[in-house]
Parts: sequence; structure tokens; C-alpha cells
Amino acid sequence: MQTRITELFGTKYPIIMGAMYWIASPELVAAICNAGGLGLYPVSGDTPEQARNAIRKIKSLTDRPFGVNQMLAFPLAKEKIDIILDEKVPVIEYGLGRPWFIDKVHAYGGKVIAKLSIIKHAVKAEQLGVDAVNLVGFEGAGHPTYVTTMVLIPLARKSVKIPIIASGGISNGRGLAAALALGADGVIMGTRFAVSKESLLNDKWKQRILEATEQDTIYMDTGDPTASMRAFKTKRVHEELKKKLPIFEAMSAALEAKKLLNLSWSQMIRAGLASQGEEGMSVMGRMRFMTSAVRSEEVMIHGNEEVGVLTAGQVVGDIKDIPTCQEIIDRTMAEAEEAFRQMKAQY
Repeated sequence: MQTRITELFGTKYPIIMGAMYWIASPELVAAICNAGGLGLYPVSGDTPEQARNAIRKIKSLTDRPFGVNQMLAFPLAKEKIDIILDEKVPVIEYGLGRPWFIDKVHAYGGKVIAKLSIIKHAVKAEQLGVDAVNLVGFEGAGHPTYVTTMVLIPLARKSVKIPIIASGGISNGRGLAAALALGADGVIMGTRFAVSKESLLNDKWKQRILEATEQDTIYMDTGDPTASMRAFKTKRVHEELKKKLPIFEAMSAALEAKKLLNLSWSQMIRAGLASQGEEGMSVMGRMRFMTSAVRSEEVMIHGNEEVGVLTAGQVVGDIKDIPTCQEIIDRTMAEAEEAFRQMKAQY
């Protein structure tokens, strides 16, 4: 199955693994790439040295195209973008900021994806020269928009000419076929790959997801789409929904992030004052985002649901096994092709 996404990125299939913080290890990214998809590694939470090491690790594990994701509003974004350029990473996905590096990426033959949730921002990204847009629908994990994928993708198809990637609510071949019918050129799957043999997600969470239904996630609406999130329902989630973000907790998270990224106070301040670009994040939104991010390893890898929340998409209700990435991709493609055959026979 060839689409504009497979042609753009040089992949076998139009399937991309979302840049899942902590879960998307170099090994998982490489497994996706070797299976014919495109893996995205998140460097936003890495130091520059960690980012370079991760990129080189991925290169050692696959000779296929891969990508990285960097949120531009986060600390050390410029330093890590410079490393990404130096390493000539084939694909860069960015969000929360205005890209200054598009021409530099194109100079070595790389491609740029804008991760967005609003149609007018997709139009602006196309004008800036990005190669594709990733539109995140309400069904998805992490920090989706208020608009569903079913509505978002056809609107985007009317508004931009560049390839579109559909993200949110896709975990199988019927979802892929539906996204292509809506006007997308490829899809991102996150939660489905989080529950794979190669994923670092704690086994406790994997088992909880296997037992879940489509009703077992909740959209944690903070009033700021860039800081709101969809999470797996837990006692902690319900507690979070009942309270405002305490300033002392946010400050504690900021200090943890400062330590993890080895930042100076001047770097923290500069990051806080940096331009937010087309999809800006409010100060409170950034504090919420940081609070969630610095707790993520303890939650996702160590399975401690007392300290934070697990982001997960509504597709948890569809996930009933723990296959390899290769098996997930092969199954998804076979289901998509069968779905198209059935539609052709019926209509």
C-alpha cells in the first residue's frame, strides 16, 4: 500500500508510531522502522547528550528512515535541534513553536512534520514549508484537540495540499482504511504500540489495558488544549480532576525538570519566556505539562499510579493482546486491505 506518506518518508507502510514520552525507546523506534513503519523518538525530555546518544543508538539498530520529536517551547530545544541537524535525522516532528530550521533540514534531504490540532495552524505550517502535518484528534492519548479525528481530517484535506497524518482513535486496519478514506495519507498509532512486546510500558499497565473497554479513559480538560490530556481512568485521575494545580506541586515539578535536564536557572527562565508559536501554551498549561512529564517515568515504567497519570487513547477498548511491532503492522495492513476489498465488493 503506497501513499504520499510512504513516498515522502521512504517507508513500506503508511504507519507511524507516535513519539510516546518514556515509552518510545530507541529499541522500540527501531523495531517499528524495521517492520516497515516510521518510528518517532521524543527528545524533549532528554539532555542534548542523551538526545545524540539516542539518535546514534537508533542508527545502530536500523538502516531504515526514522524520526525524532521536539516540542519547541521546551527547554534546550535549540540545542537539541542543532544536534538533530548535525546527525541528519531523516524526519523531524515539532510542536508548540515556530520552526526556524525547515530549510536546514531540507538541505540534507530531511523532512519536517508539524504536530497540530487546529486547521488554521495546519494552513500556516504549510505556508512555512513543512512537508506534512500530523493532526491530533480528540480520541487520542496525551494532549489532543477538542475535535474528533472524524471531523478534523476531512476539514484538513479541504484546507491543505501537503500530506496529512491522522492521529487519535486508530489501532487497527479498519482505522487505517477509514483514515485514508477521510483524506489522510497515513496514520499514527501510539497506544497500540505501547502495548507491544518491545514497549517499555510496565506490565501492570499492559494488563490493565487488555482488560479495559472504550469507556476507561477520560479527557482531563484544563481549559487549555495544549495542556489538557486523555488518560487511563484511575483514582489519581479523579483526584486530579477535583483540584486545581497547586503552585507548590508545579514548582516542585519544575525543579525536577531542571535537575533531569541539567539546566541552569537562566536556561529555565529563557524557556519560560520563549515565544510559543502558533499553538502556544499558557504559563499554567506549561506548569501542568511539566508536572505530568516529570512524573511519567515513575508512572509508565515503574507502574506507580499514585504519583501521576497514564496517558492513553480511547482505543484501549480494542487492545486484547501483546504482539510484536512486526505482528501489529502486518495485521494492520492485512485488515486494511481486507476492509478496502469489502467496501469495493459492497459499493
